[in-house]
Amino acid sequence: MKKNKKEAPPENIQTRIWWVFGFMMVLVAVLFVGLVVRQLFQYESFKKMEERQSLRRVLLPAPRGIITDRNGLVLAKNKPTFSLVVYLGELRADFRKEQIRRVRAAREKGLTLDRTVLQQNAIETVLREQLKPIERFLNKKVTLDLKKIEQHLMQQPLMPYTLLRDISLEEFARLTELLRVDAPIQLQIRSLRQYPEGDTMSHVLGFVALREPEADESNLRTFSYKEQVGMNGVEKNFEDILQGEVGYELILVNPGGFRYERTERVNPQAGKPLQLTLDTRLQKAVEKSFGKKIGAAVALDVSTGEVLSLVSKPSYNPNELIPSFSAQTDARIRVHNGWINRSIQGLYPPGSTFKLVTSLAAMESGNLGLDEILHCENYFLVGGRKFPEHRKTGYGDINVVRALEVSANVFFYQTGLRTGPETIVATAKKYGLDEPTGIELPGETRRMILPTPAWKRATLSEPWYAGDTANMAIGQGYVLLTPMQMACFTASLARGDTFTRPTLIKQSTPPELPRKPYSEAVAKVIEGMKAAATTGTARLVKVDGLTIAGKTGTAQIVVHGEHLTLAWFVGFAPIENPQVAIAVVVEGTSPDDEYAGGTIAAPVARSFFAEWKKNYIDEPQISNNPATTNTTK
Repeated sequence: MKKNKKEAPPENIQTRIWWVFGFMMVLVAVLFVGLVVRQLFQYESFKKMEERQSLRRVLLPAPRGIITDRNGLVLAKNKPTFSLVVYLGELRADFRKEQIRRVRAAREKGLTLDRTVLQQNAIETVLREQLKPIERFLNKKVTLDLKKIEQHLMQQPLMPYTLLRDISLEEFARLTELLRVDAPIQLQIRSLRQYPEGDTMSHVLGFVALREPEADESNLRTFSYKEQVGMNGVEKNFEDILQGEVGYELILVNPGGFRYERTERVNPQAGKPLQLTLDTRLQKAVEKSFGKKIGAAVALDVSTGEVLSLVSKPSYNPNELIPSFSAQTDARIRVHNGWINRSIQGLYPPGSTFKLVTSLAAMESGNLGLDEILHCENYFLVGGRKFPEHRKTGYGDINVVRALEVSANVFFYQTGLRTGPETIVATAKKYGLDEPTGIELPGETRRMILPTPAWKRATLSEPWYAGDTANMAIGQGYVLLTPMQMACFTASLARGDTFTRPTLIKQSTPPELPRKPYSEAVAKVIEGMKAAATTGTARLVKVDGLTIAGKTGTAQIVVHGEHLTLAWFVGFAPIENPQVAIAVVVEGTSPDDEYAGGTIAAPVARSFFAEWKKNYIDEPQISNNPATTNTTK
């Protein structure tokens, strides 16, 4: 018998065991370190990953802040709207069952069904069954867009799909009793912006549109209702105040992404209220006086720069633009450029209202004596060309007060040529006519023009002629300004100051702008404005019991080959203690029209002064409502 091989020494076995044990310990140590790293250092990362897989966030839009006028009258509010919605995710099991039933029926008949058609038919069958009692109750059939419904189910399973919009309050109340609390079809209350005064102040208020909210830094997959976003006017400019804070819901979902339960809800916070300086009574009076005419008007509180009325015609009704508007509505508004806010975006030659600037420049520079007499024939010869007077007989020997009263062109041709374009422009700039006013509205133009010889060479590559100076002296030629600028200029003149910052936002303590003693030049100009509004070209502005200083103007321009006549009026009242100032411009259609500042624009201003006197002098009322006063951003 052969002997067995010699067994391995016990110590070798022991060594191998230790090696295996050591290896296992290393593995355990690695596992332990890995667990420590994941539990302590990577916990947040894995938690976020888990949340991304099981949690969804639904954003809840906040109601917008209300907008009121200076007296607390509501100009923009939130109107509740009622809709019938369905949570499609809660019907997915029924959709699946109906699909299976249809597939089996098709197989039994040996038919082949298109998958898309099959799914849409299943959705329609289930929804029709759910809607039967509702349609019977409402006595009308609900239209189903199956393509949109299917897309909504795939892309936004947590969000309700709207079946019927704008349900009446009566229908809403009755359906509340009909629908079960846990039913997949529910009633939804949302708020839409509403403007109680219609097209009044539309260019100030603007409007809102429904937009998807901007993405944030959340790691969760997020769904959201469309929110209302300001698209123009103060709705846009004060979006951060009016919008409020969005709320949200955290929804626990199953692996298919469908709702399981709500784990958290944070309610949205309504936007802050915004009180404007506008007075609806004054605004309506000016708008009514415009009728169907095209143009703009701006009225200011002389002491504070508060805008009391801001009119741009034609306007639009913002209620017709919410939640959206058609191409036909857009086209109708565009016919006469109704989207444009003419008060801050309309650039017009100021016509004879600019003679106020020319007068100040001439007297302050010493180029015209305070009581100097100039002889004014029915034309003035400039560079071999006759520049006409608007009265065939001329005005003979007159001073600056008489020249402003009757708006004598020849007087200001001579005055402008004496003074020179640079001096006239320097005076206009002193009053801020070369820059935007800074009013709190989007889109104020920066393209105003105060021409000089250097400007003409740089812009048109042409020399400056004496005729350019003569035209500028009477507010024509290349001069272009906005009604808002002219209103600010007039308010500044009324205070003896040179700068007015307009504002649309009512403050608890309005800013008090400086008043200064009138210089001799300013006093002469105001004397001429008083004469113009009493017996001169602006006499149609007269209001019994109110002293008014005014100046009219008429200018002609060509727009897209069409001759357009402009009628202007600027003025303030009362003369002894100026409180309000206004600038009005009305667009005509042809130089043959009877459009002139005295006959067209002055009556518009008169409607403002008459309404202001009625409400602030004859029947003074407290115009500040502290409950709605806000602080700007």
